[in-house]
Amino acid sequence: MQDTKKIFISHVEEDEKIALDIAKGLENAGYETWYYERDSLPGPTYLIQIATAISECSAFVIIISPNSLGSNQVNNEVVSASEKNRPFIPVLYNITHVEFQDRRPDWRLAIGAATSIKIPQTGVADIIPRILAGLRALRIDPSEEMVLIPAGPFLMGDDELDAPVHEVYLDAFYIDKYQVTNAKYKKFMDATGHPAPGYWNNSRFNAPDHPVVGVSWDDANAYCQWAGKRLPTEAEWEKGARGGIAGKKYVWGDEWPPPAGAGNFADKSLKKAEKLYPVIDGYDDGYAYTAPVGKFKPNGYGLYNMAGNVWEWCADWYDRDYYRNSPRENSRGRILVNIVICAAGLGPTSMRTSCARHFVSTRNLPVGSTVWVSVA
Repeated sequence: MQDTKKIFISHVEEDEKIALDIAKGLENAGYETWYYERDSLPGPTYLIQIATAISECSAFVIIISPNSLGSNQVNNEVVSASEKNRPFIPVLYNITHVEFQDRRPDWRLAIGAATSIKIPQTGVADIIPRILAGLRALRIDPSEEMVLIPAGPFLMGDDELDAPVHEVYLDAFYIDKYQVTNAKYKKFMDATGHPAPGYWNNSRFNAPDHPVVGVSWDDANAYCQWAGKRLPTEAEWEKGARGGIAGKKYVWGDEWPPPAGAGNFADKSLKKAEKLYPVIDGYDDGYAYTAPVGKFKPNGYGLYNMAGNVWEWCADWYDRDYYRNSPRENSRGRILVNIVICAAGLGPTSMRTSCARHFVSTRNLPVGSTVWVSVA
């Protein structure tokens, strides 16, 4: 039976380091991978193992290099993948597309319309997002933990807070369904040696299924690069937060205070733990501090905690007047001094479906700052 999470990586022995780096990048994003040196077993013949592995995989990543063009092993794998109608993702290493086409027109025919991805001098890390985008375009998703936000216009801003309201067109993009958990962030730290964020050892915030907090923008950006993703723009975050609704103040509608179960906000439970902290009268979600990701009802796009739980970093830099002259297509904030963080906190202004924009340092570590990742 086909495993929608497993990717076959075809290569020659001389390119094993490239295969390993691609495998790590895909595995960091939640995929399983198969390549011969690591995953072959004693006993079954090479051809049987290859045929079985390709049958169990959903896509075929082939590293095309001067060494692989004459390889009978890689050619056998290409033939097997073609016979099983597996989609190809060709990766060019130390070879041009023209050279590849001239020397192996049969492979070009088998690969079909797939776009080749050339490894730049900067290394494999720079092509992982493109491979991931290709896999998701094929609807091969490792865990269904990302949501496709459709292309199209939406009304961005809020006349009371982020004026003026203006129409912005965005291309389609994927965004994580859940905030990044402490468990996922630990995998990143273990793999890279990245230092732990603030509050990592604080029992109020460090449960494995709760969102990681205390991360700086640089921490969030480093995590995204490791995961083969990126931070969403402010416009992407806001479109995702709105969940397909227009003209409403909050993800649940216009009413205030929020209805029961709307999210994890400053409430009676927090008041019991922090006597002096202002809270929403009459609201109680049962959590004094952070809540597990995915605990409350998702919005119209299937995204969780777009209001409540923690703040989320965006890719854009802050400009107080940017809404008045920003591009109307695929808007990205100007690079000025400080970063935009989209808040989902205490009061009504920080839970609007427009991004409650805050002017903070890239090294500022608000308790609730977390990572929200996106892939174009």
